[in-house]
Amino acid sequence: MRRGLRFVVPLPTTLRRSTVAGALVLLAVGQAALANAPVSEVDLVRAALDGPTLQARTQAHQAAVAAARAVTPRTSNPSLDLRHEQANGPAGASTDVLAGSWTVGLGLPGLAEQTAARQRGEAAEAGVRATRLSTICTVRRDVLQLWMAVELSSIRSDAHQRLQHVAESIDALAGAGDLSGHDSARATLALLAHQSMVDEATATELTAAAKVEAWTGQSVSAVQLGELQALPPTAELVHQATDASPELVALQKARQAIEAERAVARRSAAPGLTLSGGGRRDAMPDGRGSAAGFEVGASLELPVFERNQAERAGLDAQLAAVDADIARLQASIGAEVTAAAQRASELSRPAPPLDTAAIWQGALDRTLSGEASLESLLAVARDLEDAERSRIDAETRHRMARLSVSCAVGAFPDPHLQSLLLSSPSKGTP
Repeated sequence: MRRGLRFVVPLPTTLRRSTVAGALVLLAVGQAALANAPVSEVDLVRAALDGPTLQARTQAHQAAVAAARAVTPRTSNPSLDLRHEQANGPAGASTDVLAGSWTVGLGLPGLAEQTAARQRGEAAEAGVRATRLSTICTVRRDVLQLWMAVELSSIRSDAHQRLQHVAESIDALAGAGDLSGHDSARATLALLAHQSMVDEATATELTAAAKVEAWTGQSVSAVQLGELQALPPTAELVHQATDASPELVALQKARQAIEAERAVARRSAAPGLTLSGGGRRDAMPDGRGSAAGFEVGASLELPVFERNQAERAGLDAQLAAVDADIARLQASIGAEVTAAAQRASELSRPAPPLDTAAIWQGALDRTLSGEASLESLLAVARDLEDAERSRIDAETRHRMARLSVSCAVGAFPDPHLQSLLLSSPSKGTP
């Protein structure tokens, strides 16, 4: 095949350097943009659940589930009996016996033990899901705190830039003799005082980011929160909570396991039948040789004194305690869901729109033209900053209330978060 010709035109050295430098600048800008790109709340929760700390806890939970599912044999081990007996007759005559025995519970407790083991395993799995729900709720609260800290820090920075612009403009007017030196000093004083607020907001943001990084292993500078969906009626939320709450499900499964264990204890109180048998060689009465034979036997235990009274009484006490815990948790879930839903509904009112730029520019123009004093301009700056902070505070309180509803119900409206809650824990190495 004939190859086509390729012409390479060398670029001038200066142009080549400029091209490489431009590419490096674009690469640096692109990397910075990626580093500052907001990370979604779902991705942060997923990273926290897949982190090494929670993976180690997950493996411990899996071991606990496996231990809970283990079946304890409710029958005795077989026994082997070897006997060498001196027989009647001439000296040296003996009887040798090799036999075995096995005791079987007539109540067949092993069948009930399998049911109890299955119920214990389901209760342990529900407990793992309750821990997973608690983890997701904690991570989401920390992520929401980070979002609030980033927004408030940005508001502080924007307000500081406005004050800096004011200080520079007032200083220029004072230098031209249009304003007094007192106004210039007053603007500078306001700028310096506000710097401490900026530093405090930055420190709060760094602290919140450190908490999220401890969960996720990621350095996050911006967070993208999900959209809030309409809140169902309170009665529907309470009904959903009683069905979906992992903690309540764990208690209900634990109650079923105790009932199965009561059946095991009741069956174990039935008498045990011991069956025995084996082969033997008996010496002849005259001492001449021996004859082969066998023996079989059976014995029946009479449950006169020991009938598992202590174990059954202990299980009855556990069952009463679990019933009390279930009743308490049901009442607590209903009250918690109702209170959280009411709070979320009250905090759902959106803040009125505020054209910050227009309000500030109008106040600044009036001050620089001499129509308004510097003090009134600084008051407008404080009011604008407070209004913006109040908007973020209101949004945070609303989202916190909605999160409290989801955590109380035990389910998330966001299908991605709900999938993370219901998914089986990873079995990989931590």
